[in-house]
Amino acid sequence: MERENPIAAIALQFVVFSLLSLGGVSAVLPDMHRFLVETTGLLTESEFVELYTLGRAAPGPNVLFVTLFGWRIGGPLGALAITAGMCLPPALLAFAFVRLWGRMPFPTWRRTIEGALAWLAGGFMLAGGYVLTLSADHSTMAFAITAVATAISFATRISPLWTLAAAAGMGIAGWV
Repeated sequence: MERENPIAAIALQFVVFSLLSLGGVSAVLPDMHRFLVETTGLLTESEFVELYTLGRAAPGPNVLFVTLFGWRIGGPLGALAITAGMCLPPALLAFAFVRLWGRMPFPTWRRTIEGALAWLAGGFMLAGGYVLTLSADHSTMAFAITAVATAISFATRISPLWTLAAAAGMGIAGWV
């Protein structure tokens, strides 16, 4: 990382993350964790999980947690730089891509590519959930609750809010 301007170097890394984030920002969560916690030590495990959770719980876009990472690392300038690094490149690419995608003359190929990207995005999101689980769950019961909540989310159409409420109730009851 550059010694002269670490915020610029961090923002540049988030530009790279943004260009790899098929399916949303959570797809590159394991890479963000590796960079911010393991490689650079800019955040601790608990800070990473707390900021991610706070950003996801707040109303607004799901990328909000990235702004909190930037704020913790570099104050307002860090928040602005990392958020811009994460949001601008895919926004510009999406704008250009949508203009071209509709003109593609082969609808069968379009559906095939869209289907493949959906599975790829799902895999990336599961990887992000796995990293968060390893960082946040520190007991067998916590791992079991996470596994059951994930299975319920995949196997049923029950709102994830119900599994979240049930897990919160177990925590309040002292089971976790």
